[in-house]
Amino acid sequence: MIGRSPASLLALILAGWPVGRTQSGPVEFLGSGTEAPSALPRAAVIDRLHAWVGLSHTSDGGATWVAWSPHPKDATSFLNFPSWAQPSFFATDQRGWLSGRDAVWATNNSGRTWVRLFAGHIHAMAFTPGGSGWMGVGDHRKVRNLVSSDKGRTWSVCGEAWVMKSVAPLGSAFFLDGGRGWITVAKYGERELPVIRGIAGTEDGGCTWNVLWWDADNSWEHLGEIRFVDDTFGWLLAAGQGKMRKTLDGGFHWSDLPLPAEKFYLVDGCPIDRERGWIKGFFAEQKESDSDIFFTPDSGAHWQAISKVDLLEGRGLARDLPQQWRAGFLARLLAGQALNKAKR
Repeated sequence: MIGRSPASLLALILAGWPVGRTQSGPVEFLGSGTEAPSALPRAAVIDRLHAWVGLSHTSDGGATWVAWSPHPKDATSFLNFPSWAQPSFFATDQRGWLSGRDAVWATNNSGRTWVRLFAGHIHAMAFTPGGSGWMGVGDHRKVRNLVSSDKGRTWSVCGEAWVMKSVAPLGSAFFLDGGRGWITVAKYGERELPVIRGIAGTEDGGCTWNVLWWDADNSWEHLGEIRFVDDTFGWLLAAGQGKMRKTLDGGFHWSDLPLPAEKFYLVDGCPIDRERGWIKGFFAEQKESDSDIFFTPDSGAHWQAISKVDLLEGRGLARDLPQQWRAGFLARLLAGQALNKAKR
């Protein structure tokens, strides 16, 4: 169990740790037009016009995109920085965070300039619709819990640090509200590589964590995104693999959930309740459907494909895409990419 440390929490609440409190000067980024990026699980869809996929940004609903990268004069501030290797996180259209050169950086102006906030890098991060946020920041020794109640404008250290040699966050986090949340965790061995993976839960917004489940037989090489609909029911995706699991007891036990095909590789998933849910991904070997987005009405016993035309025009089942996907923005993005590739 990771416990609370009142002294460290109070000290940093008083300090405020506001975005913009830098340990070095701001780093300037340059924007250039780009094609629609590949949709990632951590894409941040802010509203019907604004979204971030990595460090590519749209302000017109996906019609045009701008890719942001460090100005040549500031490139040394982001050594080992390739944007595809260091995921970005955005709470609003203007406010976001990324890892670069052993530090966490923040922007308050939609990626035009970035300021250094903390030493270390982001292990995992999540926000609730109400604006509460949690971020795990660490180095090769420890990972700190940082919490926010104002969409990341200010951060405070909360609870005891995770010790990498014992157990620490792995990469995915999900919060139902300001209290209840889950993250993927791992026991790390030599060279900071995960040896065994599992799930931890919190009831106090990320200050105190308890490990709920270990993948004891190490049957999944990677744990991907985690999603919950209430206190007990959730999905766990296998990153880069054709596997998905569900829990009925809040994360203590997990069982396999059937997919549309044996070699369907998941990109993202969105459960609605214990029976209904949405997934998107791709087929590894052959085109078995004209869509890579599926809906199940019966907990995976059957999957219904959503056609790309229906996605683009918002008709049929596409009308019911989950609110978490912002009325199908990412689904239409994927559909548009597939159609563009087919025309080439």
